[in-house]
Amino acid sequence: MKRKWTEDEVRQWYLAHPDQTGFNTYSNPEDANLVVRKPRSQGWTLNFGNPWSWVLQGTLVAIILAIVFIF
Repeated sequence: MKRKWTEDEVRQWYLAHPDQTGFNTYSNPEDANLVVRKPRSQGWTLNFGNPWSWVLQGTLVAIILAIVFIF
């Protein structure tokens, strides 16, 4: 069963898995958190290892596209 990681654990995960693309993304399927704080900059990011982040992202894109094509 997944558990929510603490901010310190998320920070350690970032240090152990540096992102080579330059983007500040987080993908940890063992972490149940949907949103986590970015360690290197201000703000928050989605945990792309959590399937609900993909549902949320798809819903937001669908709403934006619906607004664009309706108006």
